[in-house]
Amino acid sequence: MRARATAAVLLTVLGGATALAVTTSRADPPVTGEPATVYKTVVETQTVHARYQGRTVRWWAKRAIANRRLELQRAQPVMLAHHLLAYVFMLARDRERFQDCLERVNVMPLGSGALAGTAFPIDREQLARDLGFAAPSPNSMDAVADRDYILEFLSHAAILGMHLSRLSADLTLWATAEFGFVEFSDAFATGSSIMPQKKNPDVAELIRGKTGRLYGNAFAAMVTMKGLPLTYNSDMQEDKEPLFDTVDTL
Repeated sequence: MRARATAAVLLTVLGGATALAVTTSRADPPVTGEPATVYKTVVETQTVHARYQGRTVRWWAKRAIANRRLELQRAQPVMLAHHLLAYVFMLARDRERFQDCLERVNVMPLGSGALAGTAFPIDREQLARDLGFAAPSPNSMDAVADRDYILEFLSHAAILGMHLSRLSADLTLWATAEFGFVEFSDAFATGSSIMPQKKNPDVAELIRGKTGRLYGNAFAAMVTMKGLPLTYNSDMQEDKEPLFDTVDTL
């Protein structure tokens, strides 16, 4: 399933606007287009994950030794690679969650109509193949009412944000004079107009701050869906803002 699930492709596959009209209602096109956005974002996120993991393992393996801390108190000396690899494994779990999410994204709802399908003889199996979906949805009411794939994506994105926020918090502490473990490049930091000795780790702080909106988007979508009867409700239009904001934030 890709962004090919568009009206233009459907017109080609089904042979014109009349065929398109009898195959869909206003309720099922949104749940065909939104998965394309989720799919594309997940694939791109997976690529970034893999790049970070590989570079971290290669670069930091057997490098520095540093005193690691518990509750910010000095604890035991460990390899810096061991510390950073903790984040590699966090991101590995994130990749697994996103990959698992793709299986439920790749289902075609077209032909479900408003809730009970269409009386016209639509070959949904063939349509799913033509549009690149793994399979058509098995239940029309569930297909129209379903936003689980968005809730999953937003939840996974929030967990990813939490992991990146924790990494950013470590880097922010390490960049202080009290720790002195790292120094941010000028490309990722700013100075102060009245305190020239300061070098602010802006990128790390912004990543940490953006995590809150990822949490908010996930919670907002869940609250929207929590009390809706089957099938489609106009409340579901509110899934767009948190979805696209999270995509842009990632």
